[in-house]
Amino acid sequence: MSSSTRNERLERLNVKRVRDKKNLDSPRPIKRSSSDTLRTRKYDYFKTLSPPPSIQRKTSRSFSNLFHRFKNPSRSSSCSKNQDLRLLTPSTVVSTPDSLFSCDNGDDYSTPTSPLASKQFTFYYSDSASSSSSSVNEEFSKLTLKNCVTTDPVKRSLSSRIFEIPEILNLILSCLDDSESRIPREKIKNRRKPLSLRHAKLVHGEKGDRIWRDSQEMGFFEPTVKESNLYNCLFVNKLWYQSTLEILETRFYFADERKLRSLCERPVIKKTNSQTNTLVLHKLFYTEQYVVDHLAQQISGCLEWLEFYVCPRIVPSPTFFEGNKIQKLCIPGSAVVDDSFLKSVSKNLPNLKVLDIRACELVTDAGVYYIAHSCLNLETLNVGRHSRGELITDASIGPVVRNTKITTLGVAGCNITDRSLWQLCLNRGSQVKRLSLNNCRMLTDNSLCKILHHDYFPNLTVLEIRNCLNLSNLRPVVLFKKRQIKKGIPVLVEGCEVIDHRLREQELQIDLEVSRKIISDISGWINESADDDNDFQQLLRSR
Repeated sequence: MSSSTRNERLERLNVKRVRDKKNLDSPRPIKRSSSDTLRTRKYDYFKTLSPPPSIQRKTSRSFSNLFHRFKNPSRSSSCSKNQDLRLLTPSTVVSTPDSLFSCDNGDDYSTPTSPLASKQFTFYYSDSASSSSSSVNEEFSKLTLKNCVTTDPVKRSLSSRIFEIPEILNLILSCLDDSESRIPREKIKNRRKPLSLRHAKLVHGEKGDRIWRDSQEMGFFEPTVKESNLYNCLFVNKLWYQSTLEILETRFYFADERKLRSLCERPVIKKTNSQTNTLVLHKLFYTEQYVVDHLAQQISGCLEWLEFYVCPRIVPSPTFFEGNKIQKLCIPGSAVVDDSFLKSVSKNLPNLKVLDIRACELVTDAGVYYIAHSCLNLETLNVGRHSRGELITDASIGPVVRNTKITTLGVAGCNITDRSLWQLCLNRGSQVKRLSLNNCRMLTDNSLCKILHHDYFPNLTVLEIRNCLNLSNLRPVVLFKKRQIKKGIPVLVEGCEVIDHRLREQELQIDLEVSRKIISDISGWINESADDDNDFQQLLRSR
């Protein structure tokens, strides 16, 4: 055996002994055959801010060799002419159980319980043509350590932690919700449009021309906003998306038949805990009943406001009334709502407060009678219509005013008589606030005028008496209005051209009587001879 071969074996044996030696300061990977004491060794790097001394020496030596290789490239005889001396891409990535370098600025070291992938070191080596003939020590001396953990400071979120609490986030998003104001509905007007130019001049005087022109150009419904305030909140993160979606799903409203149809064409997803409390369909003239039935499978149980405004071909499905929570039911302009529908749903409406069935010409006294005996919390009822007024009479209005908590009653165009008004006065007189009696041609001075004269409606603020031509003595109406204004209660009296002309005459006559009385009182006070003052005529002659 030659001396060179013997020296190589001795060097390899020496390297093996050094490798198997239990060096507790060694940060290198541990063999599987290593002892448990060495393998489970835990370093407490929080006590010192620097790596172990052995690692410092090895790292310093490796960087020094690398510096000399770059500084004197001619001394490296092992490099070929076609290869440069730059470091090649990493070939091996080894994870260490304990990191030796800090994550930020040197004051935060990982603990032994941290994941292995959180701190990694990469071995870089230079490719050499004579690497196979180099010794093991030289091979190890060429290895360098590189900290793969970024030293940039951790980017902290600029948002407050309060937006990560679901309960508080729901409250904040609820305050931003504007869906209720975007629901299509009738525009709230101070008073109705004048019926003619003469009517406008009679009511508004010199402003009548302008008001008449404005009334012809003014739209009947408010424009709606296309996008909600909460739309952008859906794109923040998953928590914001979930919270925003829960708020948006509480109210559904459709003014476009295509959007409603596209929703119903999707697969049915039955929601056992649907939180939708408002459903409004606005002017869907051609929507079919199967679309509503399909929609009812997804929205039911928690509805409180259900409105089909001028949707003549559809009627609410019975599924909508399962939760017995509906408080507002509006179905004006329906051509299919009849007494059988009111009879079937009245049992599921114990909390109903508002019922609007205007222009539902198939509804008769029988349907209203069922409502009067089932919906005892009813506060607003509107059964006004333009035709077939003979179907609603005193037979159904009487039970309504006796059994319910009515405060607003609309019976425009119905064949009610003075009897219904007297029943309303005796049962709900002090609670009545709004009264619509337009086109009630069977009313006379024996009911409304006498009731107002005795002030049996002390809280009445709106009175509509258009085309009630049998009301001839409107003096009590004018005096009632003046009393209410004196008490600080604003009153609006709506009439047609004939009624407003009669009201205007009564106002002028009352003002003239008041003026005459004032002049008489002043004259009597001046010419009174019982006081100690000189006579007025004598005073003038003396001057």
